[in-house]
Amino acid sequence: MTIQRITQSFYSIGALSLLCCVSVFSDARAEHQQANKQIGSQPQRMRFSAPNSLYNRRLNQLATHANANSQFVLPNGPRVISSRSQEPFRPFAPNDVHLSVTAHVERRGDVYGHSTPQQPVWIGTTRQSRQIEGFQIDVEGIPPDDIEYMAHLSRRGDTYFVPGGYFVGTRGESRAVEGFAIRLRGRSARLYDVVYRAHLSSFGDTDWYRNGEFVGTRGKSRPVEAMQIVIVPKGRPF
Repeated sequence: MTIQRITQSFYSIGALSLLCCVSVFSDARAEHQQANKQIGSQPQRMRFSAPNSLYNRRLNQLATHANANSQFVLPNGPRVISSRSQEPFRPFAPNDVHLSVTAHVERRGDVYGHSTPQQPVWIGTTRQSRQIEGFQIDVEGIPPDDIEYMAHLSRRGDTYFVPGGYFVGTRGESRAVEGFAIRLRGRSARLYDVVYRAHLSSFGDTDWYRNGEFVGTRGKSRPVEAMQIVIVPKGRPF
């Protein structure tokens, strides 16, 4: 009898222990499932609300532009013309380089012009027999030292290449610019092309030249009367 009672006591203790383990495991499983639901929903919220996300900042910019122009533009989507500004919106367009050109024109003095890829302008005069005697190029969008230019002057010859912001040529010496060349350096030369042409006396407009090619003449008494210069992204037809 004593052995049977001891055996029954062991069985009872084992059953109680098993029930306790099942209960604890069930509670732990329920808590784990609840935690997983909370953790699983967190990345989904952060995916659209992360303040440092470049993608979300770009979406905010697009939304601001759309609200301002009564249009909605999708990232990487087609270009949309605004109903107000009538300007094409390019979400990921490269930066444009702007040029300010100063030319010293015979019997007129210094003239100025601002040239962009969208609006290249002539600097100087045409059909007025007023030669350019010197010029200076200032750039916005690239370092000034990344552009260089030279000129061929009548009765003097070729000048050295000078960096952006410097005047090449003369003033008041009646030495005409008969030709010139412009080139880019450094990182700008890998990203952009400089394109230019000239209007020559007794000849007219030349073809387009680029990246250090000489445009004009040497020793033919055909002075440059006007010039047109623009900087465009590398490889773009112009």
